[in-house]
Amino acid sequence: VSQSRYNANGYTWLPNGFLLQWGTVVANTTTGNATFPISFPTSCLSVTASGITSTANNICQTAAPNTTVATIRSSSVLNPATATINYTAIGY
Repeated sequence: VSQSRYNANGYTWLPNGFLLQWGTVVANTTTGNATFPISFPTSCLSVTASGITSTANNICQTAAPNTTVATIRSSSVLNPATATINYTAIGY
């Protein structure tokens, strides 16, 4: 059964069985854990992040995704000291 949520944070099951999830998280150099809308049943394969806050030289970094959370950090140390980050994650 295919399930989907179409919100700022959401997910959809793809026809090939992969799960695609997306959302936003507020991040800086030390905080920014993104909790996925639903857990990946087996594994999160990849997380991609990009900043949507207008901050010069803002760089996003993702690390250590598991089935429920991805660590997302921003280089934002300017004013504001945090950045709003969009992310997409894919897994199965």
